[in-house]
Amino acid sequence: MTTKSTRRILSWLSLALIFLLLGCEDFLPEKYKEELKYTVAEMDEIACGYLSCDLEVRDTIDVNGTPVAMPRYKELTAIQLNNFVAQGMITAGDSAIIDGIFDSLTTVTDTLIPDTTLVVNFPKNSTTCYLLFNLPTTGTVYFYSSLIFDANNLHTYVNADVLTRKAVSLPQKGSPQMDLETIAGCCEYVQLTESATEIVLPKIRGRQIFDLQPGLYLVRFTPTEVTGLTKFLVTVLEER
Repeated sequence: MTTKSTRRILSWLSLALIFLLLGCEDFLPEKYKEELKYTVAEMDEIACGYLSCDLEVRDTIDVNGTPVAMPRYKELTAIQLNNFVAQGMITAGDSAIIDGIFDSLTTVTDTLIPDTTLVVNFPKNSTTCYLLFNLPTTGTVYFYSSLIFDANNLHTYVNADVLTRKAVSLPQKGSPQMDLETIAGCCEYVQLTESATEIVLPKIRGRQIFDLQPGLYLVRFTPTEVTGLTKFLVTVLEER
């Protein structure tokens, strides 16, 4: 059973303002606060925690008696399939490429790791990118995406879809649209420059859910805007 936690929501704002302002109530003026309650699903709350990871923080671990500072995230490099076309391996659309070189992809493509913060390097001059995902047992899998905010991506969202080795795009479970409670319950306080106006933005920029059988899959990430995009954030959760 999904557990839920209770937080606050600003009830009087319009949907547009909710999308832009709601969430991190600690950052909002007192005059905006209301005492109405709302709930955030456990999976969304866990994802928010991973996607809100402070990328500047390092944990010190002992490596053979030497303290080493390690980030709290894992860094992955996504690929674009056009690279294989350029190398003369195949001349076709994405679907034929996936079918033709799926096994080869396992040696050159990073694999998504569940239950952690993932910083994905987005390939240059691309509109989409790919990572592998290996599922050992049948389950429901959530793919969450977010951004390292800058002036280019304040309104960018990221879609994820899952493809089999035969390039079949699997159907999503339910709607990718998030509840207002999730939008309100996970945000980031952003100030682009020292003199800029402070804004509060929804942190989760994509949530896609799939019922998957055990196996190896290719996950395609498609941002709605790629201008200036070099990295984005992902966390993968399996339903508890």
